[in-house]
Amino acid sequence: MYEKYKYQIWLHVTVFVFGTTGVLGKLISLDSFQLVWYRLLIAVV
Repeated sequence: MYEKYKYQIWLHVTVFVFGTTGVLGKLISLDSFQLVWYRLLIAVV
């Protein structure tokens, strides 16, 4: 059953993540230099 809706579920998850980035951006209190390094570390992992 999940195979039929797999891509639709991924689409909803992606829309939810992109929709919440604005709210999370307001809550982040790091400067840009630290934020870039944290994002780089997450991407490497």
